[in-house]
Amino acid sequence: MAQNRTYAALTGRRVVVSGAGVSAMAALTDLIRAGARITVYADEVAQEISALAGEGRLKLVQRGIVIGDAIGADLTLGANDDDLFDAHAEWVALHDSTEFQLATDLSFSGAALYAARPTFDLTQELA
Repeated sequence: MAQNRTYAALTGRRVVVSGAGVSAMAALTDLIRAGARITVYADEVAQEISALAGEGRLKLVQRGIVIGDAIGADLTLGANDDDLFDAHAEWVALHDSTEFQLATDLSFSGAALYAARPTFDLTQELA
Protein backbone atom coordinates (compact mmCIF):
# COMPACT_ATOMS: atom_id res chain seq x y z
CA MET A 1 0.00 0.00 0.00
CA ALA A 2 1.45 3.36 -1.03
CA GLN A 3 1.76 5.89 1.74
CA ASN A 4 -0.34 9.04 1.28
CA ARG A 5 2.11 11.84 0.35
CA THR A 6 0.31 14.21 2.69
CA TYR A 7 0.96 11.90 5.62
CA ALA A 8 4.60 11.46 4.61
CA ALA A 9 5.05 15.22 5.02
CA LEU A 10 3.90 14.84 8.64
CA THR A 11 6.83 12.65 9.69
CA GLY A 12 7.95 13.87 13.10
CA ARG A 13 5.24 16.53 13.14
CA ARG A 14 2.68 16.96 15.92
CA VAL A 15 -0.86 16.00 14.91
CA VAL A 16 -3.89 16.38 17.18
CA VAL A 17 -6.87 14.14 16.45
CA SER A 18 -10.31 14.87 17.84
CA GLY A 19 -12.28 11.63 17.93
CA ALA A 20 -11.45 7.96 18.28
CA GLY A 21 -13.90 6.07 16.14
CA VAL A 22 -14.07 4.75 12.58
CA SER A 23 -12.85 7.95 10.85
CA ALA A 24 -9.99 8.31 13.31
CA MET A 25 -8.79 4.73 12.90
CA ALA A 26 -8.32 5.05 9.16
CA ALA A 27 -6.31 8.27 9.55
CA LEU A 28 -4.31 7.01 12.53
CA THR A 29 -3.07 3.96 10.71
CA ASP A 30 -1.41 6.11 8.03
CA LEU A 31 -0.22 8.78 10.49
CA ILE A 32 1.51 6.15 12.61
CA ARG A 33 3.08 4.61 9.51
CA ALA A 34 4.37 8.08 8.54
CA GLY A 35 5.90 8.67 11.97
CA ALA A 36 3.72 11.59 13.08
CA ARG A 37 3.60 12.45 16.79
CA ILE A 38 -0.09 11.93 17.56
CA THR A 39 -2.32 12.96 20.43
CA VAL A 40 -5.93 11.76 20.34
CA TYR A 41 -8.68 13.49 22.35
CA ALA A 42 -11.94 11.59 22.74
CA ASP A 43 -14.53 10.72 25.35
CA GLU A 44 -15.36 7.38 23.74
CA VAL A 45 -12.51 5.35 22.31
CA ALA A 46 -12.54 2.39 19.93
CA GLN A 47 -10.76 -0.66 21.32
CA GLU A 48 -8.20 -0.62 18.49
CA ILE A 49 -7.21 2.96 19.32
CA SER A 50 -6.85 2.12 23.01
CA ALA A 51 -4.55 -0.71 21.98
CA LEU A 52 -2.41 1.67 19.89
CA ALA A 53 -2.09 3.96 22.92
CA GLY A 54 -1.15 0.96 25.06
CA GLU A 55 1.63 0.14 22.59
CA GLY A 56 2.94 3.72 22.84
CA ARG A 57 2.13 4.55 19.22
CA LEU A 58 0.04 7.57 20.21
CA LYS A 59 -0.97 9.56 23.26
CA LEU A 60 -4.61 9.18 24.30
CA VAL A 61 -6.47 11.78 26.37
CA GLN A 62 -9.92 10.49 27.31
CA ARG A 63 -11.90 13.72 27.11
CA GLY A 64 -13.06 16.02 24.36
CA ILE A 65 -10.67 18.50 22.79
CA VAL A 66 -10.59 21.95 24.41
CA ILE A 67 -8.91 25.29 23.76
CA GLY A 68 -5.17 24.95 24.22
CA ASP A 69 -4.96 21.29 23.17
CA ALA A 70 -3.89 22.10 19.60
CA ILE A 71 -1.37 24.86 20.35
CA GLY A 72 1.86 24.03 18.54
CA ALA A 73 0.33 21.26 16.45
CA ASP A 74 1.06 21.17 12.74
CA LEU A 75 -2.39 19.76 12.01
CA THR A 76 -5.66 19.13 13.85
CA LEU A 77 -7.92 16.41 12.46
CA GLY A 78 -11.64 16.23 13.09
CA ALA A 79 -12.43 12.53 13.22
CA ASN A 80 -15.53 12.41 15.42
CA ASP A 81 -17.99 10.90 12.93
CA ASP A 82 -20.28 13.73 14.10
CA ASP A 83 -20.61 17.13 12.42
CA LEU A 84 -21.18 19.04 15.66
CA PHE A 85 -18.12 17.59 17.41
CA ASP A 86 -16.01 18.11 14.27
CA ALA A 87 -17.17 21.74 14.14
CA HIS A 88 -16.05 22.14 17.75
CA ALA A 89 -12.64 20.65 16.90
CA GLU A 90 -12.35 23.09 14.01
CA TRP A 91 -13.17 25.97 16.36
CA VAL A 92 -10.45 24.81 18.78
CA ALA A 93 -7.95 24.60 15.91
CA LEU A 94 -8.87 28.10 14.76
CA HIS A 95 -8.51 29.47 18.30
CA ASP A 96 -5.18 27.66 18.78
CA SER A 97 -3.89 28.88 15.38
CA THR A 98 -3.43 25.44 13.82
CA GLU A 99 -4.56 24.03 10.50
CA PHE A 100 -7.72 21.92 10.52
CA GLN A 101 -8.87 19.13 8.26
CA LEU A 102 -11.60 16.53 8.48
CA ALA A 103 -10.09 13.05 8.57
CA THR A 104 -12.53 11.99 5.87
CA ASP A 105 -11.19 14.71 3.53
CA LEU A 106 -7.51 13.74 3.62
CA SER A 107 -7.50 12.38 0.10
CA PHE A 108 -6.73 15.84 -1.33
CA SER A 109 -3.64 16.03 -3.51
CA GLY A 110 -2.67 19.70 -3.30
CA ALA A 111 -0.79 21.73 -0.74
CA ALA A 112 -3.28 24.58 -0.39
CA LEU A 113 -4.18 23.64 3.18
CA TYR A 114 -0.62 24.16 4.36
CA ALA A 115 0.47 27.03 2.10
CA ALA A 116 -0.10 29.70 4.77
CA ARG A 117 1.85 27.90 7.51
CA PRO A 118 5.48 29.03 7.24
CA THR A 119 6.79 26.31 9.59
CA PHE A 120 5.23 23.54 7.49
CA ASP A 121 5.49 24.03 3.74
CA LEU A 122 4.02 20.96 2.11
CA THR A 123 4.90 22.27 -1.35
CA GLN A 124 8.56 21.65 -0.53
CA GLU A 125 7.76 18.12 0.64
CA LEU A 126 5.94 17.32 -2.62
CA ALA A 127 8.52 18.85 -4.96
